[in-house]
Amino acid sequence: MMKKIILLLSLQLCLYIGYAQTFTIDSIQYNITSSSPSEVEVIDSPNATGDILIPSTIIHSSITYSVTQIGLSAFNDNQLTSVAIPNNIRIIRTAAFANNELRSIVIPNSVISIDDGAFNNNKLDSLNIGENLTTIGMNAFSTNQLKNITFPNSLQSIGITAFQSNELENITLGEGVTSIGNSAFLNNKLTSITLGENIASIGDYAFFNNKLTSITVENTTPILVNTETFMGIDMPKTTLNVPAGSESAYKTADVWKEFKIGSILNVNASELTNEVTIYPNPVSELVNVSVEDIENGSIKVLTSTGGFVQQEVISNGTAQFNVNGKAGLYFIEVTSDNRTAVFKVIKD
Repeated sequence: MMKKIILLLSLQLCLYIGYAQTFTIDSIQYNITSSSPSEVEVIDSPNATGDILIPSTIIHSSITYSVTQIGLSAFNDNQLTSVAIPNNIRIIRTAAFANNELRSIVIPNSVISIDDGAFNNNKLDSLNIGENLTTIGMNAFSTNQLKNITFPNSLQSIGITAFQSNELENITLGEGVTSIGNSAFLNNKLTSITLGENIASIGDYAFFNNKLTSITVENTTPILVNTETFMGIDMPKTTLNVPAGSESAYKTADVWKEFKIGSILNVNASELTNEVTIYPNPVSELVNVSVEDIENGSIKVLTSTGGFVQQEVISNGTAQFNVNGKAGLYFIEVTSDNRTAVFKVIKD
């Protein structure tokens, strides 16, 4: 019996050693997190400074490992000025790049989670977020110089103080976002925000100390919020745009009723809807409209409240144009053969 126990303990120890093995290559220390598939995380980099390139794969003891995580405080306080993150990183752990001098960062499509304080206290003025990010943790990008961000539709939650003390002027959160943490956007320069239709909770002081004049909410039913959620905002002078038909609900809902309430267009579905493709969305410059089996038609670009922005012509089933106006929510109305469909577009 004792021999069996010793053998079992030996096997467990071997497995632990296999998973916990660490090694260093080119001044970066790695930890093996999986042997099948062969994966590692970056756990330390005491000598990495300036510009660095994190490899997507490394070879150790004749085995090729994929680098899939940036570990806890792996590059914290290293005087980094730029970093290239490979497209197989899935998780960026707590304080991984905190307290550096990074000015721009590209989060690849492979990343699904950015943990607490990951990029806190840098000099970021440019942030490009990949298409599959779901979670931004507490303090993740606080104390930077960000002015503009395009949030992917995959994003679900934004943590406490995630973007505190930046220079953001407007934000548009897509239909994936369900929660915004306390003080998430405190101390910015926001003048307008757009909240997607699936927002379920907004924390206290989420937008405190900004310059908001316009809020657009796509949810037809007012969610429960505290007075502190919009603390510091002059609500009677701030326009709250809500979906057409839901104005009365907001006018009687606690907190929301304090705003100056207006309405936005509704996305309208018709048989034309399935024949129209609009891309990219969100859009920064050019937007393309493609209509199947239709040679000609017209396109109107409208503000969220239905104001006319511009009109374009569909020729040979396609159109390409710039959306003229500031960042935020727009609607594109496509008309052909007495059929009309309205689509939502986000300009970053």
